[in-house]
Amino acid sequence: MPRPCLICSNSSRTEKAAELFANGLSDQAVANALNAMAPGQPPMSEMAVSRHRRAHILKPTQDRLALLGKDREARRERQELTAAAASDTPSTEALIEATLRLRAQTEKLGAIEQRLTRMSDAAEASSSASGVAQLSAQSLRAVEVGNSEVRVATRTTGTPGTLARSKYSVW
Repeated sequence: MPRPCLICSNSSRTEKAAELFANGLSDQAVANALNAMAPGQPPMSEMAVSRHRRAHILKPTQDRLALLGKDREARRERQELTAAAASDTPSTEALIEATLRLRAQTEKLGAIEQRLTRMSDAAEASSSASGVAQLSAQSLRAVEVGNSEVRVATRTTGTPGTLARSKYSVW
């Protein structure tokens, strides 16, 4: 069993360490400040502070940034289209761009509707509602994040009443 973090085990140390890191102090300076804060306790090493910074401050921050940046481009494009459509005097180029992108989205939605209809017919014939649910979620997510067209290849097994497997890939 790994040893608990010396800084996280005490809330006052955690707050003080966060404040010191925010001020840009080095690991050794943070360790010295934490040691001065609690003279009766065993001394905090630079390594303990470094481990805390890497595992409990940097890693969670990097994970959050990765999640935020995941669909940043699609979100930015949607905001630009919305702003162009909402402005009183959009440029001709912005109008053409918005029209073409909206047409492409409409065509994608039409293709998704056709696939969902085909898949729901196949699912009804084989009594498998989960196949349609999976395809629906995947297709709608593709439109939401602005992926290129999603094509679905489905194979049915010899077992009646089941959809064997749906393979999703973005082409």
